[in-house]
Amino acid sequence: MRLFGHTDCRSVSVRDGHRLLLAGSLMVAACGGEPTAPPITTGIIAATITGLPAGYQAPITISGPGGYDRSLTASATLQALVPGSYVISAPDAQDGVHQYQANSPSQSITVTASATPVDVTIEYQLITGGLALAVTGLPAGAAGDVQIAGPGFTQATTGSQTFTGVTAGSYTVTASSVTVGSTIYAPSPASQVVDVTPSRTPTAATVTYAGAGAVPFNLTIDHAYLVQATQRYSPAPSGSDVPLIENRDALLRVFAIASVSNGVTPDVRVRLYRGGTLVDTQVLTAPGTSVPTGPSESSLSASWNLTIPAALIRSDLSYLVDVDPTDTLAEDDETDNTFPADGTPRGVTVVTVPPVAVRLIPVYHDSTGRTGNVSAANLAGFIGDMAKVFPTSGVDADIGPVYTTSAPPLESDDGNNAWGQILNEIRMLRLADSSSRYYYGVVSPDYSSGVAGVGYVPGSPSSTSKASIGWDRGNSKGWVMAHEVGHNHGRRHSPGCGAGGVDPGYPYSGGSIGAYGLDLGAMVVKSPGTHFDFMAYCSTRWVSDYVFEDLLQWRVIEAASPLTAAAGMTQVMVVWGRITSRGMILEPAFVITGAPALPERPGPYRVSALADDGSSLFDVSFEGDEVADLPGPPERHFAFTIPVSGQTVDRVRTLRLRGPSGQVERRSPAAPRGAAIRAPGYRADRSGPARVRLQWDGATHPMVMVRDRTTGQVVALVRHGHADIVVGGGDLELLFSDGVRSAARAVRVP
Repeated sequence: MRLFGHTDCRSVSVRDGHRLLLAGSLMVAACGGEPTAPPITTGIIAATITGLPAGYQAPITISGPGGYDRSLTASATLQALVPGSYVISAPDAQDGVHQYQANSPSQSITVTASATPVDVTIEYQLITGGLALAVTGLPAGAAGDVQIAGPGFTQATTGSQTFTGVTAGSYTVTASSVTVGSTIYAPSPASQVVDVTPSRTPTAATVTYAGAGAVPFNLTIDHAYLVQATQRYSPAPSGSDVPLIENRDALLRVFAIASVSNGVTPDVRVRLYRGGTLVDTQVLTAPGTSVPTGPSESSLSASWNLTIPAALIRSDLSYLVDVDPTDTLAEDDETDNTFPADGTPRGVTVVTVPPVAVRLIPVYHDSTGRTGNVSAANLAGFIGDMAKVFPTSGVDADIGPVYTTSAPPLESDDGNNAWGQILNEIRMLRLADSSSRYYYGVVSPDYSSGVAGVGYVPGSPSSTSKASIGWDRGNSKGWVMAHEVGHNHGRRHSPGCGAGGVDPGYPYSGGSIGAYGLDLGAMVVKSPGTHFDFMAYCSTRWVSDYVFEDLLQWRVIEAASPLTAAAGMTQVMVVWGRITSRGMILEPAFVITGAPALPERPGPYRVSALADDGSSLFDVSFEGDEVADLPGPPERHFAFTIPVSGQTVDRVRTLRLRGPSGQVERRSPAAPRGAAIRAPGYRADRSGPARVRLQWDGATHPMVMVRDRTTGQVVALVRHGHADIVVGGGDLELLFSDGVRSAARAVRVP
């Protein structure tokens, strides 16, 4: 045995083969020296949680290397941690009544091998309060009529009531007169604004009723509007309405009200005009047993309703409505039964936009044998929700050929970056196809909880990054697609239910839809008190008026400058890749015939092509496209089709990607000047029905693009020198990339 210690030791005795143990570790003591401690290989996190009520268990989770996943309900010190990056997620907490929000809902920390803990503080703050409403002055047993509206909150009450756990903010308390016997009781104040602060002590408000004389009776129309998906209640001029989409059905809702409680059921007459000419008259019977004393959007039975067919939804449409048109009922005032009050038909704002054109791509995973389940039979389940909440007259959807990927299996936390890789491939597929459609890859992961979809957030409607992917699971697949294609329309997340990367201009607290919506197909009202914008992470989804109008603006700009797939087709080099927290990835390049697509704006990254002598053949600066819904640190992707001449292609030897963190390169093997790249040897054999087994030298040619020569569409981007490819026919083009240049071979597989 070899001992290490002071060199002046004369002898060492190890008696009976025993070893000296200290604190559970093997220690070897040198003569007259100190024990040598083993090296520290793990780290420590000291987590402090503040701001929550005593005894409340926090909903915090910590995840890290090697699948580390732990719940943290109180302050604690976590020891023996593998060094690396850890993510601390602190969602909103609720103690049964009140809600608390963490100062940092998600934070990343780095743990090193050290005996000194990494200190982390998660500070919660109360974000809800209460409203204690006192209703006084009415006779015993009489009911008041009070409406309360605030951030994501609407409530009616007939008497004193305390509301707890409501979002802090301004609340409007509106009280209406009520009739008790033959006496009218008027409220004071009729309207007031109450500021609710984050506190466990409710804010007080009072409504006092007092007798105001004998009961009158009068009918009027408070408002009427047309709604397709969402609409604001704005009796002001029509310019404040949410615009309508041409060639899409709408529902006309008429809100007739009475001055006192009643049991009458008057008709409402609707007159429709085109260009000022009367084209239709409809008489609507009462939806209930009485006329409401105030407007209510929450139920279709509180309004007189008429479906207006798509053919009439045009910019020259206007309408005029009146209640009790034959003066059947005696009223104090017979002159105020018409809307608009001046008798001039009310116009509407109608916008013409084309249907959303989207191509769904079933993705076959060579590593798992799983294929995204999308077909003509279940297509409606993917596009139905999008058609309801997008500002469009329809969804022009087709299904592309099955696309084969060699990406690793999808993981619920994307620990292997497979989600980002496939997304980047679908974007590259769209470029190679020179398509103007939005591309949506349908994948089939083997889990039911975790990442469900990811997509790009382009900077403008002219961007080429209109690609996203999502799973094929159950009823959620349609909302996942609507969400990801929403990102492709430039939308960031709406705040709600833990969504990050939110739109700072979103006007409604917690991601509430803000204005009442309507599912016209199902005739179901969507309340802002219970529904959230589909660009948030909440489960009861609809669309806010804010997002609807933002999407509409995108669609209008896009329609004004349509992309023509065949325009400007030329020889281009496809350069593409990803900038991730794990490093920069420059994918193998291809030379194809396609439409040029250059960066929208310069940025901190550059991709360049170099000749043998180091001279630059092209050099482009770019920012990269944001990716939404990927867990972990943000990453950016890029894909460009750069016009190149044949002479330039022959001279390219190196592709280089540079950025703030360094650079990566791909080099083409040396070849005689002017010599074309040669494809490697390969085998292409049938491996089953609609399957081809492809084998080639993956060391010299890291990727192969496979096209169906009959349709011209790309059906695979495969790696590793072998792949099972799903094909519709056997007439294929194989484009082998050596990383920089590519060579094509036509093959017919019987």
